[in-house]
Amino acid sequence: MAALEQVVGCSAATLAGPEGRLLCLGPEPIAVVANPEAVGALIARVGATTGLPTLLGMLTSVRPTGILLVGSPDGEHSLAVELDAGRLIGAVGSLPHQSMGGWVGELHRRYADARGLELDDDAEVVRSLRPDRAFLQEVVLEALTVCDEPGGSLLLLEAEVQWLHERLAPDHAQDIGFVLMELARREDEGAELESRLGPLTAVVTPVSTPPADPQRAPKMNVVPSGDFEDHPDAAARAQWLDARYVFAFCDGVIDVQSIVELALLGRFRTLSAIAALLHRGHIRLVDRAAEPGDQDVESSEELADLIAALS
Repeated sequence: MAALEQVVGCSAATLAGPEGRLLCLGPEPIAVVANPEAVGALIARVGATTGLPTLLGMLTSVRPTGILLVGSPDGEHSLAVELDAGRLIGAVGSLPHQSMGGWVGELHRRYADARGLELDDDAEVVRSLRPDRAFLQEVVLEALTVCDEPGGSLLLLEAEVQWLHERLAPDHAQDIGFVLMELARREDEGAELESRLGPLTAVVTPVSTPPADPQRAPKMNVVPSGDFEDHPDAAARAQWLDARYVFAFCDGVIDVQSIVELALLGRFRTLSAIAALLHRGHIRLVDRAAEPGDQDVESSEELADLIAALS
């Protein structure tokens, strides 16, 4: 037990409760250690040359089952992940909206508020995102990005540890290797995506409602949307589902960065959705700093007409 306490004490977690068997992130219990003597523990720290994704790839190469904890050097950000044979099936963090049920509920609420709907009326669009799986992927990717600094910690606990939070359905689980590849893809493509969109202070103005079928959406803008093609594959169709969801937040008042913060889908997915909408002519981006002041009244009247037509 003393050895386990020492290892856990070097991570983002603590042991509390009767006999120190309650594994916690801050005040939040995340798992119960049924038999401390039977728990295998392995801890690593991010160095100057070895990043968190590399460490995670090494630790999970044997497809472990157990609890994975990652923490930032300053202790402000931490996340616990449940693994089942190398697949992500659960996660909970120390920040708001970092539990599966809380995040999914907030996703529904924000979409309903943006559309001016009752909560029950938004089920189809939000459900199409597979929100439980989206939560798991986005919260893990965010943690891997934030905690990937020298001094960040990674702890793997195997055997005799019982998870206390929500789990994904088996057919929704994602392999940790896929998540690491997705992280690498976003790092490769993220800067180019932001460059194509321009300043994130641009206001997103709606033009036309995106159809359910992406192949019915015309290409009207020179800005490419990334994965979307004339004959979309599964990834492109998933991006279009994101685009239909994100369109609800395009009200002609708030800017790109504000939509990123509101949508809850993560920076990369939200910007990709905005790029797809722009590419198909369903929105336009208005950089107010670049527009002459004399056009403000005209632009406001045009915007009012657009929003009325889309209501």
